[in-house]
Amino acid sequence: MKKPILLTWAACALFATSLSAQTSGIPAPYGINDATPIDTVTQTFEYNGASGKKAQLIVTTMIWGRSSGGIELSIDAGAVSISGDVDLFTTMATSEIYDFIGRSAVDSAITLGYATCPSSGSAGTGLTLASCVTRSGVAFSVSGASLVRRAYSYSCPSSGRTITLTGATGTTTCSGGADATTDVSGLQ
Repeated sequence: MKKPILLTWAACALFATSLSAQTSGIPAPYGINDATPIDTVTQTFEYNGASGKKAQLIVTTMIWGRSSGGIELSIDAGAVSISGDVDLFTTMATSEIYDFIGRSAVDSAITLGYATCPSSGSAGTGLTLASCVTRSGVAFSVSGASLVRRAYSYSCPSSGRTITLTGATGTTTCSGGADATTDVSGLQ
């Protein structure tokens, strides 16, 4: 049985510098032709473990506006960093870490007002990232050029916000275990 992941917002910072200067390493939305970058957000997600231990994941997300409406998100999967009690993440599978990042990035886009979360029905967005990530302990790097768009639906009924991975499109040719090259595409 997987342990639930508790997400708390340690910090969210918006950067006003040039978007073109910050897109290095962040892919354009996979399979989407009507997206324009509108902002870059660096987020720190805090993971609370047993015995009061805490670790942080730091992720930079590019937010793209679509001419057809809505938003898309993308991250540089190799530029994720971890601080604090990093041993909390050493036993977590790489794919679980990127599942956590994906849902957290969508949650952050809603919280920051880039996406409107419906109280009835649902809306959707995508997160583009490299589909193969090489991990050594808590250091990550992209392996190969394969990209994937992970699709998420979200809603905000009175009972609370829900964010669900609903599918993925893209290609992947990687394989490996927790400390090797891992498929984080969600296509499995």
